[in-house]
This record gives sequence, structure tokens and C-alpha cells, in this order.
Amino acid sequence: MDTNAFRALRAPYRRRLLLALLESNPRSVDDLCALDPGLDGPSSEGTDGGRIELHHVHLPALDDWGYVDWDRETGRVVEGPNWAEVAPILHLLRDDADERSA
Repeated sequence: MDTNAFRALRAPYRRRLLLALLESNPRSVDDLCALDPGLDGPSSEGTDGGRIELHHVHLPALDDWGYVDWDRETGRVVEGPNWAEVAPILHLLRDDADERSA
């Protein structure tokens, strides 16, 4: 597995973003911001706002790695050309969470 997959999944917000995309593809940036209430205020990394972090850190990284295809003009996020690298892990994470909540 590519080390970028681990980098993508290690950040909790990126992991939630990818899991949300697994459940519903495509997603809007507004939908993805709703995943984390902190995205409308200060982020954990101390930037001016989490929405800025989403636009300048998380989505660009996932787009560069090919896990998502992010249209900056429309705000549409879809599975990218390298989605198959992370999809099996996302399925395991989702299924494990479902088993723990059952």
C-alpha cells in the first residue's frame, strides 16, 4: 500500500471525509464541512478557521494523492483515480465501526 494512503487516513478529519465519500458520492464541500463542527471556527491546528484548513490542507492533499477529485469552482468532491487504494481500508473501518455499535 502506498504511504499516501496512510497519510490520508491518519488525520481524523480526512478519514471522516473519505468515509463520507464512501457512503455518498459525489459530495459538496458544504456537506464535508458539516462533518466537523470545528470547521466553522478555529481548527485544532490553530489556523483562522477549519474551512480554510479544509480548502488549503485536506482537500488539496487528497486531490494531489488522487483519492478525491475536487472541483474548486463548483465545490464538488468525487472519488478520484486512486480511490481503489484506500477504498478497501475504508470498508474495513466502516464495517468495524458498524460491528462495534451493534
